Amino acid sequence: MMQGFLLNLAGARERLAASLRWLGGVPGLAVERLEAVDGRALAAAEGWRFWKRVARLRFWVANARRIQPAEAGCALSHAAAWRRVAALEAAAGAVFEDDVAGDAAALGAALKAIAGRARAERAEVWLLEGSPAAEHALETGEPMDGGFYLVPAGPGASCAAAYVLSRAAARRLLAANTPVSALADAWGRWAACGVKVWWVRPFPCHARGAPSQIGWVLPRRARWRWYAALWRVRHAVGAAADRMLVRRAWRRK
Repeated sequence: MMQGFLLNLAGARERLAASLRWLGGVPGLAVERLEAVDGRALAAAEGWRFWKRVARLRFWVANARRIQPAEAGCALSHAAAWRRVAALEAAAGAVFEDDVAGDAAALGAALKAIAGRARAERAEVWLLEGSPAAEHALETGEPMDGGFYLVPAGPGASCAAAYVLSRAAARRLLAANTPVSALADAWGRWAACGVKVWWVRPFPCHARGAPSQIGWVLPRRARWRWYAALWRVRHAVGAAADRMLVRRAWRRK
């Protein structure tokens, strides 16, 4: 039996009911609701002022933009789930946001296959939901029980709204998830702290509708070509700096 944690905002009752309906039918999965951190409420709280004060300059250098309240709420919400996974007796645990759905039988088969290969001391993450970049990945790679394939996840952005992670991965992500890094929805940078990230193909989960309010907020697209070019250069430099900061953060732990 794998333990799963469902991130859900206090007022999102319809999302909670829909998520519990289909997750409750997944064989071999026990689901516990964790209250997510509302980024809008966080913006007026002392916790957000701390994040903003610490992160203002270093986050801008590492990410080429300012941190948004929704990002801070998302990072803190996932960190709460990581703490619960790190304290489990089992080798791994699952994390779900309330805006994903899927086939219960397929998810159960994928979780069973992942549980058979997960090791508590091995820092690994298995992404259960796809992204536009992942849709083009070939269904070749390491075969897994249940007819699934493990494809190494390349760099890029994705809404990490459904995934399984080992206890070692949870500890490493907790050590590196700072106001500077905000790693919750940036799985492309998880490898910087020694975490191996896989896509589980075919994906057993998918987005159900409008994204969760705790989810990722993308920056506005640049209007001028010269600014877009400058942004790309700054982002490349910032990404390198971010990887260094993440490595230093979890190594100090």
